[in-house]
Amino acid sequence: MPKKPKQSKNPKFIKLLLQNKILLFLLGFAVIGSLIVIVRAATSVSEELYTSSNLAYSYSTGGAISVDRNNNGEVTSYTRPRAIDVSKDGYLYCTPADMADITYRALTRQEQDYLSGDLFYTRPTVTVDPSEDGPFIADEPTIYIDGFNSQLNGSSYAQSDYYELVKKSAEHLEQLCSVPGEAIPSGDSLNIILSQASAEQGEWYQPVAELLAPKAFAGGQPSPSGVNYFGINADFETYQHLLMANTRKSNGIPATQATSCLNTAARAWTVVMVNLTYIKHSNPISDLPVKYCGDGWTKLGENVGVVGLQKPNDKASSELSSQAVFNAFMNSPGHKANILDRQYTHHGIGAYTTSDGKRVFVTQTFWRGKALPK
Repeated sequence: MPKKPKQSKNPKFIKLLLQNKILLFLLGFAVIGSLIVIVRAATSVSEELYTSSNLAYSYSTGGAISVDRNNNGEVTSYTRPRAIDVSKDGYLYCTPADMADITYRALTRQEQDYLSGDLFYTRPTVTVDPSEDGPFIADEPTIYIDGFNSQLNGSSYAQSDYYELVKKSAEHLEQLCSVPGEAIPSGDSLNIILSQASAEQGEWYQPVAELLAPKAFAGGQPSPSGVNYFGINADFETYQHLLMANTRKSNGIPATQATSCLNTAARAWTVVMVNLTYIKHSNPISDLPVKYCGDGWTKLGENVGVVGLQKPNDKASSELSSQAVFNAFMNSPGHKANILDRQYTHHGIGAYTTSDGKRVFVTQTFWRGKALPK
């Protein structure tokens, strides 16, 4: 005769245990959720903050960007510029160059007050938007301040034109980054989770824009809605492709193949820059190439720039501007390294003329892969 299974001598204990298991599960879920928020990774904190309307300040030393990964999808090397970002809800994000971990911490009220008052008490000399003249590439120290000027809202500024602004910002932000913070593992992550600043939390940084911007534009008004580009500049793109091929050939390097899907990816990012009205690298660098070309890459690179245009819809003017920005890339070690990298096999170019016909934004995208771009 089979034995009867043993029954618990304490059914209340079993009931309590089951309840506790549920509580433990919920608690564990909450803890994991918290870790997802706290332990986050990104190629560009400023992009995530900007997208969520939570970026107060952003400083970058400038430079080209590239990322390598092995056949298992693990990032093995990563080139990026030094960057420091401050969110509207009072967090400081310090991004070292290359593969080192990003760190973050909450700013004290005293640190926030200094950023919104004493740091810019003496107003720096303001000139013009540098990108309207010569070529401007992501290779110079820049500072972004939300609401700085409604006419140039969302722009970043070159050291040559805003030397005191960039210098003072960089020195102080580097000092803030000298205080240890929590590590954020770096790499070509899909995104980071950042909190959205409330209206009350976002007020502390606003005096900076009011101090620096002309009174008529104090506080920064929203940019006009709608797409802010004149159209694809095919002549500019064609000349970029030619310059790419000739430059690699003259350096004894096989030409990369211009690929339709990479051209589409480069154009997609250029449209983003035109609408934001300033140049910045995509985040993460793999998003658009994967979307349009598949996930077979093992190395990606990106160069971005903007240059003045004398005459819209004029081939000679477009070719002259294309040559100027390409020269700027070649005069920059990081951008030149992307153009002359023997490992890249394919590339894409995307160029758009702005709605006023005065500037052209451009993206160069580079690809090496275990599979060809689709």
